[in-house]
Amino acid sequence: MRQALDGLASTDPERLGLCLDACHLAVAHEDPAEAVAAVVGSGRPVVKLQASTALQADRPDRAAVREALAPFAEPRFLHQTREAVRRAGTVVLLDRGDLAEALDPTAGLPGDNAWRVHYHVPLHADPCPPLRSTRPTLARTLEALFAGRTAGTRHVEVETYTWSVLPERHRRSPARTCRPASRPNSTGCAAS
Repeated sequence: MRQALDGLASTDPERLGLCLDACHLAVAHEDPAEAVAAVVGSGRPVVKLQASTALQADRPDRAAVREALAPFAEPRFLHQTREAVRRAGTVVLLDRGDLAEALDPTAGLPGDNAWRVHYHVPLHADPCPPLRSTRPTLARTLEALFAGRTAGTRHVEVETYTWSVLPERHRRSPARTCRPASRPNSTGCAAS
């Protein structure tokens, strides 16, 4: 958030505001309350909230988790992937420009900590285990913007453009998609 605010510093806040994307906050491992406070403190308006969630893999070091992630590595969009690691008491983000790069066995991310992938997943349901969404980050973003005396923005947009590129089984009803099957595949989802 600091980088975006620094880039806007020389502009007129009456003419240029900030679009806050909850998916981007999650992928950047930013605290929503701190991000909103920084925007408010800058005097810059939040002109729009993009209500969106990222894909999260808590144990990307496991083969079954990487197998579950693989169908999301599609070619139409870049899916930046980040892993937060602690080094000398500081959180450092390791990143790859696309999920396919992160999954690469020789040059990918180590997978010692959770991965967050810039892949807008449906708000109404988590992907099949072992994956999940960053819906808790979206909830904290909504709280930071709307729990005060006045709303932090008047415009909320739900991002859905990736629906058509979701792996097929993730486009179905969550009850049908992730229920145990007689022979579930290694991702825990019923085979399609």
